[in-house]
Amino acid sequence: MQKTLLLLILMLCHVMLVRAQSTMTCTPNSAQIGQSVTVSILGNGTNFTGATSTYLFSGTSGYIFPTQWSVASAQNLIANYSIPLNAQLGSYDVVVANNFLNTLPNGFSILPGGYTGSYGQVKGRLFHDLNSDCQYNFGEPVYQNRVVEFLPGPYYAMSDINGNYSVVLPLGTYTASTAANFPYTITCPPSNSINLSLSTSGQILSGQNFALFAPPYVDGIVYQWGQLLRPGFTSQQYINVASAGTDAIVSGTVKCLKPTYATVMSANPAPSSVIGDTLFWTIGNMPVGQTLNITFAVQIPANIALGTSYSFPTWLTTSPTDLNMSNNFYIIERIITGSYDPNEKRAFLPNGQNADGDILPTDSILRYEVHFQNTGTDTAFNVFIRDTLDIAHLDLSTFKMLGATHNYQVQFTGNSGELEVYFPNILLPDSGANQAGSNGHFVYEIKRRNNLPLGTVISNTAAIYFDFNAPVITNTTESRICEGLSATFVSSGTLLSYIFQSQSTGAVSYLWTFGDGNSDTTANTTHVYASPGMYQVCFTVTNSCGTGYTTCDSIVVTTVGISDPISGLQVHILPNPLQQQAQIWVTSSGAGNYELTLYNLAGQAVAQLNGELNTPLLLDRKQLPSGLYFAHLTQQGAPLRVVKVLME
Repeated sequence: MQKTLLLLILMLCHVMLVRAQSTMTCTPNSAQIGQSVTVSILGNGTNFTGATSTYLFSGTSGYIFPTQWSVASAQNLIANYSIPLNAQLGSYDVVVANNFLNTLPNGFSILPGGYTGSYGQVKGRLFHDLNSDCQYNFGEPVYQNRVVEFLPGPYYAMSDINGNYSVVLPLGTYTASTAANFPYTITCPPSNSINLSLSTSGQILSGQNFALFAPPYVDGIVYQWGQLLRPGFTSQQYINVASAGTDAIVSGTVKCLKPTYATVMSANPAPSSVIGDTLFWTIGNMPVGQTLNITFAVQIPANIALGTSYSFPTWLTTSPTDLNMSNNFYIIERIITGSYDPNEKRAFLPNGQNADGDILPTDSILRYEVHFQNTGTDTAFNVFIRDTLDIAHLDLSTFKMLGATHNYQVQFTGNSGELEVYFPNILLPDSGANQAGSNGHFVYEIKRRNNLPLGTVISNTAAIYFDFNAPVITNTTESRICEGLSATFVSSGTLLSYIFQSQSTGAVSYLWTFGDGNSDTTANTTHVYASPGMYQVCFTVTNSCGTGYTTCDSIVVTTVGISDPISGLQVHILPNPLQQQAQIWVTSSGAGNYELTLYNLAGQAVAQLNGELNTPLLLDRKQLPSGLYFAHLTQQGAPLRVVKVLME
């Protein structure tokens, strides 16, 4: 009886929830491309007070998010939508997410037919013009995920799997162009751009094609990424190889050097061979456009120290020989971490060096990785990422998708710089059921705009949506354009007085600390010490971005001046560092004897020897401990030179 009653209660709760969802309505329930509309969502029996998000969703074309929304009452939510010019026509679910999922299936429509307001449409194709006739011929390769830029605006369109693009634009005149990366050239149009004019609402301009050509070449691309290494955990690592030229890769080899302390637990495909810490994979024929995904898992000892640095340098060699060797090596340098957020965004340079921080004015290409993991309690059927690009500082026309772990759709929306990456029917398991399989990511490259001033910060943030849940907001990457910075310096001394001269580059401010409590802020300075001894001098420089760099060195200050009165004087200590004995050669054009006094870092004299110029002098370590020493050379009391001696 109790079981029957409980079942009836559960069924009643289910019916009430379905009824509450089924009585949701929205007014208006349709819009057209380019239209801005305010939608009032009503729910009988719902409670919108704790709403976390609202949006329109289509299983084939993804999400449309409101420009703003607010809760008017527990049963009324107001959302303002600006329907993107490139939105797919058809039916969308109306979704309000809070503690409960409120969905109005197919409750909103983006209508077919003409466009609201004054809009026209431009269509075209990007293809490889094999015979240079400026016409697309059956069998000619097409270009997927290539960006076409329309100015003024800017507006952007992206080619699909068939090389076709389509964009809806307000009426007006435009110039359309696409980037032709080395070694491609645009054969048609000859000017590398197309002038367009949309004068009538609903006008369609078809056949606005871009024909690209490149001589036959092989271009293999490799990059590597993976989960952060954590003590005691197994982490998944990924290598992606792409055939991006005009000719197929006939054969090749991928090799990856793992950290010594990392144990490989599994790999797919299995390595062809393993030599020491290096894993090798032999690859066969790869037609143009094909990619190869390599996955391997490594186990990290539980006692590994947090902060330990690691890397997975990866190389690719191909046959025939690769035309562009700049993308055949990749390395990511990271550190061992504890707990971390698996949903993250990272910025790198094409060679794998970290770009979330200072970059040089010569670093024109940025590579972004977006990682996501389903840490919920059930399968995620769809994953959607809205990646907000810094349109003021990034050239969206140079966007290049490099790869992803799952099948995806990608597009730009309007002229706002928002990149949308949609993983339909991804069926991403939760981390509790399948920790390794619960992860996904995608990688792309983009060029920054030219002539950005020093100090410019290029920022980037992504929002990750798992089905109908509130978005997970990633960290914000910040790449700051700064001059290269070094803090090298030279010094020379006479008696207690020392001259310090900057040899740094990229510095705008300076700080000397002389080891005796005194300091100076000029690039070149002279400092007089009060007494002899060993001092540690540190030189700190700061560039225009405020980044600092410090170099330190030890000097020995004596009451005997350090000069070079003998012409052509040279001092050689072989070997240096020494283990037990070393030969000292003091050579010059003159002759005579000299004295050598050896000082430790405390400024104490620990050995005294007499030598003859141009004749070897034996220095015996005896019982001296390992460390750095300074040899003072004098001739009849006159200073000759001070040199460093390192004992291992």
